[in-house]
Amino acid sequence: MPIMNRFIAFFFSMKFMSLLVLTFFLAIAIATGVETYYDTTTAKYFIYNAKWFEWMFFFLFINLVYNIYRYKMFRIEKIGSLIFHVSFLIIVVGAFVTRNVSFEGIMNIKEGKASNTLLTTNTYFQVHVDDQINQYEPSFEILFSDKLNQAKADFNQKLSGVGLGGLMEDHVSLNMDFHFPDASRPISIRYHDFLPKYYEVDTLESVENGDDFLHIVTVGQGGRKNNYLGDGYDIQEKGIIVTTDTTLLGAIRIFKTDSLDYVFSPFDLNYLQMRDQSSGVIPRDTLVPFYPMRLYELNGVQFVYKQKLKNQKMVKKGELNHPEGHHTIQLEVKEGGTSKIVNISGETGNYPEFNEFSMNGLNYRICLGAKYLTVPFFIHLKDFQLEKYPGTENPSSYASEVTLIDTIKNKKFDHRIFMNHVLDYEGYRFFQSSYDPDESGTILSVNHDWWGTMITYIGYVLMGLGMFLAVFTKGSRFRFLMNKAKDVRQKREKLLKVLILVFGLIPFTSHAVETYTPIDQTQADKFGKLIIQDFGGRFMPVNTMADMILRKVYRGVKYDGMNANQVFVGLHVNFAHWFNAPFIYVSGDSTKKILGIEGKYASMQDFYVDNSAYKLTEFVKNAQTKSPSKRNVFDKNFIKTDERFNIIRGVVMGYYLRIFPMKNDPTNTWYAPADNLTKLTGEDSTFVSGIMNMYIYEANAAQETGDWSATDKVLNLIDTYQRGAGNPDLLPSKSKIDWEIFYTKSNVFERLNNLYLSLGLILLVAQFVNLFRPKIKVGIFNKVATILFILLALAHAFTLGLRWYLSGHAPWSNGYEAIVFISFITVVAGLLFSKNSKIVLGATGILAWLMLFVAHLNNMDPQISNLVPVLKSYWLMIHVAIITGSYGFLGLSAILGIINLNMDIFKTKKSLKRMNLTSKELRYISEMVMTVGLFMLTIGTFLGGVWANESWGRYWGWDAKETWALASVLVYTIILHFRFIPGLKSDFVFNVASMVGYSSIIMTFYGVNFYLSGLHSYATGDPVPIPSWVPITAIGFVLISVLAYFRKKRFS
Repeated sequence: MPIMNRFIAFFFSMKFMSLLVLTFFLAIAIATGVETYYDTTTAKYFIYNAKWFEWMFFFLFINLVYNIYRYKMFRIEKIGSLIFHVSFLIIVVGAFVTRNVSFEGIMNIKEGKASNTLLTTNTYFQVHVDDQINQYEPSFEILFSDKLNQAKADFNQKLSGVGLGGLMEDHVSLNMDFHFPDASRPISIRYHDFLPKYYEVDTLESVENGDDFLHIVTVGQGGRKNNYLGDGYDIQEKGIIVTTDTTLLGAIRIFKTDSLDYVFSPFDLNYLQMRDQSSGVIPRDTLVPFYPMRLYELNGVQFVYKQKLKNQKMVKKGELNHPEGHHTIQLEVKEGGTSKIVNISGETGNYPEFNEFSMNGLNYRICLGAKYLTVPFFIHLKDFQLEKYPGTENPSSYASEVTLIDTIKNKKFDHRIFMNHVLDYEGYRFFQSSYDPDESGTILSVNHDWWGTMITYIGYVLMGLGMFLAVFTKGSRFRFLMNKAKDVRQKREKLLKVLILVFGLIPFTSHAVETYTPIDQTQADKFGKLIIQDFGGRFMPVNTMADMILRKVYRGVKYDGMNANQVFVGLHVNFAHWFNAPFIYVSGDSTKKILGIEGKYASMQDFYVDNSAYKLTEFVKNAQTKSPSKRNVFDKNFIKTDERFNIIRGVVMGYYLRIFPMKNDPTNTWYAPADNLTKLTGEDSTFVSGIMNMYIYEANAAQETGDWSATDKVLNLIDTYQRGAGNPDLLPSKSKIDWEIFYTKSNVFERLNNLYLSLGLILLVAQFVNLFRPKIKVGIFNKVATILFILLALAHAFTLGLRWYLSGHAPWSNGYEAIVFISFITVVAGLLFSKNSKIVLGATGILAWLMLFVAHLNNMDPQISNLVPVLKSYWLMIHVAIITGSYGFLGLSAILGIINLNMDIFKTKKSLKRMNLTSKELRYISEMVMTVGLFMLTIGTFLGGVWANESWGRYWGWDAKETWALASVLVYTIILHFRFIPGLKSDFVFNVASMVGYSSIIMTFYGVNFYLSGLHSYATGDPVPIPSWVPITAIGFVLISVLAYFRKKRFS
């Protein structure tokens, strides 16, 4: 009995709850890796759809219900915490309903057609048996893929290594037993074998009294292929038919005789006799001998008649791992004493082909794959509309104009379905998913989950309400922490000592070149106001393009005193000078050695041997043949340097100067002088082909005379042409051009980077001095620093708003924008929580600097770009803003944890009391900041589910990004519940956890994008190598934690 009591106590304890949440975290974290290494089906089989995963949720549910009662959350002062925790229970119920009741699929409709059928996204094993009187149709859902079979085999192999081989079946389970039509006829279906990429090819087998076949080898789109032409067998390649059917018009017909065969072609047929290399043409509609070893050619299709084979029979031969093959399962079907081996193949999302056969008087149809479901109404596609970004094939948006027809309820209405705008009817939801490659039809995602979605959404609403009440209700944990921090502040003597960071600054140098008269800056800036179209279809001032190119190539904003506009115009006007100017940044000493330079920069001339052969050709070719994970530092340096050179090469050749529109162009493509201008006609063609030559001529003359009036006139002509020929709805206004030039030149975010760092360091030093020298007053300095931080935050906010105005969308749609936005939220969080301690504000400055520093590293692209269709939604403003904003709060909590650990390391007996009080205060502030961050992260994660439901037809699909967002929620949930677990509720454990916990955020934001597969992932190929700072940072955190532990233990 005592054992049972201990078990029950443990089962309902916070320790077991934390263990379950930790298991949940580890399971979904591992699942994202399994999905990347194998596939989604494998991750579902082992984790997401596994029974143990459901039991884990059940145990969590029961444990949470008990602890709501145990900690008396029904009291009015804990109403926020009660609602918040109950919301999780409701969400779990909603997820259970979705998992067991809902279904989803794909509906493909052609323009002008109607449909009421959808193809399921799940895979089913389907069997149909009949005796022409009775029928039986069992089916069940199954997880099937070749990667899953491979994973099972790998797992079994590992189990064999520890003596547990065979514990798991290493194949898909498709076993079935039933009776038909009565108990006297038992039927069994058993898995027999798995055939990867199985493909059946036609081959011949010698038999007595067989048929004659012609062995013909074709060379076409599919490469070299052996074909056997006989009665009833044709050859089809690229629309050309070769047949022995002498009545088939329009085909190349072969007439077989005992002595000689003949060919008749309705087209002129080229031939090459392989023995003597003679060639000629067989005129159309001419009957001529069909000679062996002669190469015939028609419209790119070649075929050779090799030989005639007598007494043959055509049979099917299976080949494994064939490029055109499909994964196939062999089944053994038994009925009575008779058995038969049958093959079935299928793929997720595709309707399968049934294998039909008869045995013992019963007819069988067996398949593996998706199945069709019908809905009780029709969707008629009136029109499919696709808009593309100007000058590109990239979709800007696409929509379906449909009519819903319900003959049962006599309802009919029109609706427009487009991304993030769904059609709801009778519990079915239709979403714009994709479209046919030929743009003649739409692909709609269909979801039927009214109850599951409704219950889950109720949970989301209650969660938001609970979080609000948990922060603002008297008696809540958040209010308790605020009061505790206030009490500590009143007790402590002065503020803390903090670890001072030392940063080295690397100065930039520039290279002088021979005497050169730069393009007049005023003139260059006027050129910079012209409109240009980038390769993504976005319209911008030339200044933006020039700045982007100079930053990329030179890694600076000025070269030899010239701004980006002067360099860009100079490259077009005076190429001879720039060919010898050393302004292309070279990565790596090995690259410099090959180019024969000593400094950081090379000229275009340095890249050539005697102005002809390109020096890096072999090195770049060798580097690009390697996968990204296999490239060493030399390979990367070659590729980066080659990219910079080719950008400049493209500029001087005129490819980037896309400043000329074509009137009434439906694609809104703009052209550069170097492009093929045959589409332009009349005066437009003459103007575009000659105006830049005129500008170059006048600019060269102006450099000698100093009179730029003629070039001004040319620029006015180009500007007038742009505004007249370009689509006025797409062109930015002149004021918007001016604002974008201001945004580019002011470079606010990079300037803020250094200002945040300087102010943060000075503020931390001041608090450090005040901690050990209480007589030194820093009150006035703290007020000034706070005012300066507010001004910097306002500048930060203004520039974000300006970027929003210029791009036309919320400025957190890509990696660069997200980090810049997170740094802003970090500053806001620091200001909100700095009233009690200016150490928080100093730490905020350090963290904001770090984030902006990362944002401006080479792997982040600051360029303003167009959005993909799914991001054109108000959810971009809501979901992304909240979830990325949470990263700022959680990052601030992490850096406060690091400061507290460093305080433990540098404690002295003299400062012990003051530092303990300060550390305790920061600990409370850190928990408050973490609480707000967790609330935002949780709300943001589930709002992402709402967005996914609006865009893709399901609110949760275990995509790597959403999974790791949930994993981060679990990590911080565990950390905030440490206070209920003996042995884990110390301040030291909390500080370490707040520091280490942020690694889950880094994984969510950075790791998923580049190392895992999914809808939010950029890892389309092999993953890039892990950055060197990751292990270095991990080692640093371990050292800090160990030192802090022993120092704290010494003083305790």
